[in-house]
Amino acid sequence: MAGRKFGAEGDLSLTWAMNSHVPALVAQAFAGSRIVAFSTGCVYPFVPVNGKGSDEDMAPNPPGEYAQSCVGRERMFEYFSQKYSTPGRLFRLNYAIDMRYGVLHDIASKVLQGKPIDVSLGHVNFIWQGDASAQALRCLAHCDTPTSPINVSGHEILAVRDLAAKFGQRFGRAPVIVGKEEPTAWLTDTSQAVKLFGLPIVDTEQLDQLDRRLGVAIDAEPRQAHQIRGARWPLLSRSASSSSASAMRRPGWCCRPKRAGTRTRPTGGSS
Repeated sequence: MAGRKFGAEGDLSLTWAMNSHVPALVAQAFAGSRIVAFSTGCVYPFVPVNGKGSDEDMAPNPPGEYAQSCVGRERMFEYFSQKYSTPGRLFRLNYAIDMRYGVLHDIASKVLQGKPIDVSLGHVNFIWQGDASAQALRCLAHCDTPTSPINVSGHEILAVRDLAAKFGQRFGRAPVIVGKEEPTAWLTDTSQAVKLFGLPIVDTEQLDQLDRRLGVAIDAEPRQAHQIRGARWPLLSRSASSSSASAMRRPGWCCRPKRAGTRTRPTGGSS
């Protein structure tokens, strides 16, 4: 995971250096390894919200220099994968969420605080951070030579307006909605990932359990976060259609219960 996202527009030359030059150095240094390189769904153009989202066959054509620099990151890994026959995957992650960050946290916190929620970018698909991390590890068993992209996010396209309404019902507060939904958004088709790994462990059917605790998690002290989340995910669960993932499973490759007092930190933000 090499890159720069937050504050990217403030120093574009540094953004390009971190997102394109550093990956080139990494790809050369680890040419003999399998490389699962974190990328982003931002490499795609906006697509209609009434479709399935961008699939891996769609050519990158993103708006803005941050997203363009992410295409540069992919091109560096592609180039050196071809040059050195390095197996890999370009992990195009969209909207990873946790109790402490991500699109659900942002929507819930604005509902709680009575702040306006702009729905102009009105549709998203998102994935629980634990599921995203599990799929990243499992991609090591599905590397291609040369490297190839894989979309990682939730399999559903959800409306921000509907999510805000759901939180409003749970919190007993009417969400403040501004703007009007645009007909396009950054959305990805995750059919390839679902075929390899099955559906994410945490999906929207479990939002009733999730939003019960989000109101508490928003204002929680960092040391309390692991108690509020309370979620433990197996890093390598059974693949939907592949035996190669199970071949990687070893006795030491499982999540152990957290010990009392152990602090957890985010493993990444949305992409």
